[in-house]
Amino acid sequence: METLGTAQYAYAFAVLSAAYFVRGVAGFGSGLIAIPLLLMWFPLLVAVPLVVALDYLASASQGIRDRQAIC
Repeated sequence: METLGTAQYAYAFAVLSAAYFVRGVAGFGSGLIAIPLLLMWFPLLVAVPLVVALDYLASASQGIRDRQAIC
């Protein structure tokens, strides 16, 4: 696998920022935005696990923060 350049990191950051902005506004949709756009520069085996891990962390952190409202 080739090393990632600064442009790829900047692109991934911009795409993920936009995707998680949509998730923050709508409550879902980060994968719908991020996966197709990330696949332009990254292989499937990198893009999907990255978004799954970030979605899990985002959901877990929100669940921990709002745990009193859940119970």
